Amino acid sequence: MVKIRRYTLVIFLVTALFCGLFASSFADTVKGGLETTTATVLVTARPDYTMPPGGGGDEDPTPTSPEPPPELPEPPGTVIDAPFVTICYVYSEVVNSSGVFATGVMSKSRDQNCGLLIPINTIGLTQDGMPLCEVCITRLAQSPFAPPTCCNLLSSVYDITPEGTTFNPPVVITLTYNPSALPEGYNEENLGIATWYGEKWVALHPSTVDLVNHTVSAPVSHFTHFALVSCPTSLSLHDLTINPETVRPGETVDIGVTAANTGFLTASVEVTLQIDGQVVASRNITLSGGDSETVSFETVPDEAGVYPVAIGSLNGSFRVKNAPPWLMIGIIIAVLAALLLYFIFFRRQPPKTLLVVAGDTGFRNMGIVPGSGVKRG
Repeated sequence: MVKIRRYTLVIFLVTALFCGLFASSFADTVKGGLETTTATVLVTARPDYTMPPGGGGDEDPTPTSPEPPPELPEPPGTVIDAPFVTICYVYSEVVNSSGVFATGVMSKSRDQNCGLLIPINTIGLTQDGMPLCEVCITRLAQSPFAPPTCCNLLSSVYDITPEGTTFNPPVVITLTYNPSALPEGYNEENLGIATWYGEKWVALHPSTVDLVNHTVSAPVSHFTHFALVSCPTSLSLHDLTINPETVRPGETVDIGVTAANTGFLTASVEVTLQIDGQVVASRNITLSGGDSETVSFETVPDEAGVYPVAIGSLNGSFRVKNAPPWLMIGIIIAVLAALLLYFIFFRRQPPKTLLVVAGDTGFRNMGIVPGSGVKRG
């Protein structure tokens, strides 16, 4: 009986010690969770699948391929519900030793507003030239950089690492926007993705706006900070040229104008040429922020007259004159030349005179003497 009590006492003491250790560990975990505003979660990226919210959970991922391999496991991992979370995706199962992705993968930020699509056969290398096996996406609490000039930030700033990573061909980054958050006077065509490059924001080109899903996508070949921006369109036309300004029917007139994009985002403009109030040609051009391009047109008028030219708010004109009657002018010139030649060689030649010398035997004919005025009788 005493022996059984001893075993019971030992079991009780061991149980109490275990419960104490567990309670201490649980308290430290809870305390750390309350004080932390940034957490890191490692999630194995599932090939050919769009990651569910947070990279894990009970929801089945949505396949991005028609028939996903059934033998692939669900991506493990539990997301800590913190305001600003760094979430990391492990790609070691889908990247070979050369950095080539054997299948396409999609990785998303914790808030689901930033997505990174790496297509199949993409080569991803770290700064050291090693295969890219892990990507982390961090949503920053505040932007560390001021927005581009005349632009507004419409999303959080997302820092995607590791820094120095390169892709060939480029991957696709997608940011989600809220249409109701657009500034007054702006529309969804004024949206684009900006990336921090050295000491300034640079617009990614081309940025494609999905008006149905309210997303903006753009290609990117490296990792840095990314944000969604809204900027005004600043396209202008100037320096209208018309050369030559006077032509004959059937001759070519060259018309040019300079289009400039003084804004931040890439923008497109349709340049329309009007002659005599009629649209005769148009051309669509796309310009990155800060770029300009000369747009040229040609026209061949066939009738005489003055032709007004208009491109946007720019105006000018050219004149078409009929050709003179060259045949009639040639005939007149030929007649005048003939008369002139006749006057020079025939009309101005002096008259010839017969010279007669008297001798002992009578008159002797000595010939014609020019200018004497005496004729032979």
